[in-house]
Formats: sequence, structure tokens, C-alpha cells
Amino acid sequence: MKILRYIPWVAVIVFGLLVPQLLGQNPYYLNLALEAATWALANLGLTVILGYTGQISLGQAAFFGIGAYATAIVSLHTHSLWMGLIAGIALTAIFGLIIGLSTLKMAGHYLAMVTIGFQVLISLVLNNWIPVTGGPNGITGIVRPHFFGISMLDDKPFLYLVIVILMLVASGVHVLRRFTWGRALRGIRENELAARVMGVNAFLGKAVAFTVGAAIAGLGGGLYASAAMYISPSTFNFTQSVTFLAMTVVGGAGSAAGTILGTVVLTLLPEFLRFLQNIYLVVYALIVLVVVVLLPGGIWSTVERLWQRIVAPTLPSLKSGSTPRPNLVTAGAPVLTLEGVSKSFGGLKAVDDMNLTVLGQEAHALVGPNGSGKTTVLNLISGVYPLSSGTVMLQESRINGLPADRITARGIARTFQNIRLCKEMTALENVMLGLHRHRRATFLGNMLGSPASRREQRDFEIRAMEALNFVGLSELALRPAVSLAHGQQRLVELARALVAEPTVLLLDEPAAGLNDTETANLLAVLNRLKSQGTTILLIEHDMALVTKLADRLTVLNFGRKIAQGSVEEVLKDPLVLEAFLGQDKEEEHAEAGS
Repeated sequence: MKILRYIPWVAVIVFGLLVPQLLGQNPYYLNLALEAATWALANLGLTVILGYTGQISLGQAAFFGIGAYATAIVSLHTHSLWMGLIAGIALTAIFGLIIGLSTLKMAGHYLAMVTIGFQVLISLVLNNWIPVTGGPNGITGIVRPHFFGISMLDDKPFLYLVIVILMLVASGVHVLRRFTWGRALRGIRENELAARVMGVNAFLGKAVAFTVGAAIAGLGGGLYASAAMYISPSTFNFTQSVTFLAMTVVGGAGSAAGTILGTVVLTLLPEFLRFLQNIYLVVYALIVLVVVVLLPGGIWSTVERLWQRIVAPTLPSLKSGSTPRPNLVTAGAPVLTLEGVSKSFGGLKAVDDMNLTVLGQEAHALVGPNGSGKTTVLNLISGVYPLSSGTVMLQESRINGLPADRITARGIARTFQNIRLCKEMTALENVMLGLHRHRRATFLGNMLGSPASRREQRDFEIRAMEALNFVGLSELALRPAVSLAHGQQRLVELARALVAEPTVLLLDEPAAGLNDTETANLLAVLNRLKSQGTTILLIEHDMALVTKLADRLTVLNFGRKIAQGSVEEVLKDPLVLEAFLGQDKEEEHAEAGS
């Protein structure tokens, strides 16, 4: 069964290596194949940017063009294509990093506008910087290499070279998707806030994605320049960027194989439709539209689903009796301390001069009426919101002012009131995202499938399976999160927080929306965590669950703390009774009067 999983990739490799032989010596089809292969490289860069990270880029042809021109200019001066390719890759990586840095302040359609502006700017430079780029006339006489003594002046050997490079890059992009950094990029795409709170530096991830995506496009552009031996600005315009985007989306932006398939299909489709003469472009556009509407995940996503029915994926191994463990601290010692914490949204003071101490190995509940500021407190602790004033200390370290991913690295993990799972990722992948703070392998190591990356992947799979087994969901590990029931999604989110081995576990209404059976199951899991010595700060409206779990209570009302102490003491406090029961008493009196 393991061997069967590799059949699609073996078939792709064999077919790719046979293509030059199948095309014979026909120069037109050899040139068409070279065009498709170099375009596929540009689109693999778009797979990293758009398919994995979810960043809309309409300037991929600009990166492709920068790589082509840099390669052409440097290779003409050095008489070495390899030196030209290195220069092209380096220059496009720099431009990709610059565009990636803009993601700190921009996203969505604003980022798309930035990439469009970048595309227009590069087109203007290529057309008007005549002493360097040759202007509209372009650059001719671009060299081809000698490789192990073999001349690449003929199209067939050069096509072999390009296809081998394409396969190597595609393998790297495919492997990246499975490993730690690829999972982090996909987490950013599906739920950036959850990814940040799981320890992912979203800004760094997006910047690196643009840098790598641009560098891959630069490599494709350099090979395109050498293949054509002539380039001009008209090849690298905005229309070409739209074409690249269409190819990637049609094939399947989320996978390397889908991207290559989409590129090949949309490169060859116009050739098959030319018999329609004047209307072939209309038919081409309609076919693209139909595929995008009916197959939103692209052609390859459908192929993958069908293949999984034939060769079902197998569950990772699970060590008998192993469970996720918290980062234990001294029982009764202050672990999480809030001093004078306040948060204002405009004129609304959501949290007002909050003081709170959570002790080691205790379950501390933060309760209060709706709108009292409970979730805001958790958002302030975990770095989702900045403080207006005050201090948050985790043991001896001040953590307020740090970004969410660094707070997670210090030992804070949390769940959310409104479930924030990456819906298209499996339960196992979601939980593995919680291990991002423990990563050791690098981004480049992930792309190369290094031994360190593979060891880390196996270790993370086992630890994630332990966490899923702890909450009773190990059998559903390979199910997409979107297909799980509400209660199961709650438990997956809890497992994702547990694998981070937190010093303090923040739970934001974990029983919200659960039925009695699911609530009882959740309580059993939380009591097991408590028995292990996990320090818990809990927000919950289900007071029955709170009284069975919590050691101490803190009560908020209108953003201010009104009571704190043991569960029995606090529930007898007149201010607490008024805050919780005042409205109910008014309703009872109204019903009695009627």
C-alpha cells in the first residue's frame, strides 16, 4: 500500500522524461514544451505564495521577467548561463522579499493592488531602460550551457535539462507542503490568527513565501530566456501574470502536481482549439471558467480525492500509554500575574485595572456575565490585543508587548470561544500545527526533505497522535477538520493546545455548544489534565462544569474584578449573586405578576 502511494508521482516523472522523445525533432512542439516547462516553474512559485500561504499575487510575470533579464544580461557578460541563473534567482529573491515585507501592513485585495503596481512598474522599466534592457527591442544572443560536455544548443537536450530542474523544484515544493513550515504556511492561509497563537510568525512566513516564490519564478525566467535566446518586455506583462494565475488555479494551487498539470493543460488547450479559428479564445475562456466554478480546488484536488479512495492513507504509529505532558511548575507558586491591566476600544473600557494571579497546577476560572471582558483578558494575555496599560507576567518574565507567536513560545497556549481550526487540514495536521514552537528544521531543510525534517515530521506525528488519543479522537486523525462534528472540533482544538506543552493553558468557553454527553466527556478530559498538574485559566458559562473543575474563581462585571477566591466563597458573594442573578430575578418577578 505504501508503494501504491508513489504511483502518481512515478507516472508523472516517467511521462516527463519521455516527453522529449515523444515530440521527436519537431521544433514547434519542442519550443512549446520548453515554454510550458519554464512557465510551470513560475507557477510553482505562485503555488508557494498563493496555494500554500493564501497571498494574492498578480505580479508573478514581473518576477519571471526580472529573472529572465538578469540571467540574460549576466550570462552575456560572463558567457555562463549558470552565473546568469544565480544572478537572476538572487535578484528576484530580493524583490520578492521587498514585496513580502509589505504584507506586514497589507493583505487581501490591498496586497493584490501592490503586486499589480509592481507588475506595471517592472513593465515600464523593461520598456524604457533601453541601455540595460534594450527597450522594446529586447535582448538577443542569450547563451545556452554546456552540461557535462553535452551542448544544449539543440532543443531536445535543453528540454531534458529544464524538465529535470522542474521535477527537482516540484519535489521541493511538494515536500514543503508536508513538513513543518509548509503546514505553517497553510495555517496562515486558512486561519492566520490561530496560526499566530500556535506559535507561527505569520509575517516571517509570508515574507519567506514571497521570497521563495519569487526566486523559483526567477529560475523559470532565466531558463525561459536561455530557451528562447531572445526576450522582450511584451512577454512579461500583466496579461502574462493573469495567465499564470489562471494556470495555477485551474490545476490546483495547493499542490505542485496540480500547478504543473494546469500549466500544461492551459498551454496546450489553445493549440487544440485553433480549428475554431476566431472563437477559440472565447471557448478557451469558457472552459477555464467552468473548471474554476465546478472544481474550486482545481483539477488535481479531484484526482487526489479519487486516488485516496483507492489507496487510503494510514494512521501514524501511536506509543502505548503515552500522553501529552504540560510544562510543570511549582504547585501554589504564582505563574501568571496580571497587574493593573486595562484595555480600551475607543471610548469603551473593556477591561479596567484588572489584577489576577494564577497559581501553579491550579484550575482558575474567570467568569462573569456576557460582555464582562473575559475573552478580552485572554486576548490580552495571548498577545491578540495590545494592552492599554498594565503588566502581564509569566513566572519571572514580562510577556505583554510581545507578538502572539513569541508569547506562545514562552509557554502560553489557548483555545478559542469561536472554534478556529484550519478547516481544510486534517485533525492530525491541525494538532501538529500546535507543535510549531518546538520546530528545529529550517525552511530550506523542509524543501530539501532533509533527514532532520523527516525526523521532526515523524516525531510531530507521534506527539500529535498522542494528544488526539488523549481526547479520544485518534481514529479521526486523518479526517478534514471541516467534516468533524462541533464537539469533535472542540476537542481537536484542545489537543492542538496541549501538544505545545504549555506552562499555562487558556480555555475560552470550551463547552460552548456542547450537549450534556459531550460536556461530560470534556470535563473528564480536563480533570485528567488537572490531575497531571496542568495550570489552567478557564472561561466558562456552564457553572456546573466550573464548580466541578475550578479551584478558584475570579468574577468580572463590566470589565472590573468584583470577586476572587475559592469557588464556595465567591458563589456566596452578594455582588456575584447580583451580577449573575439580578436579571433572572427581574424576569421571575415579571412572570409572577403576569
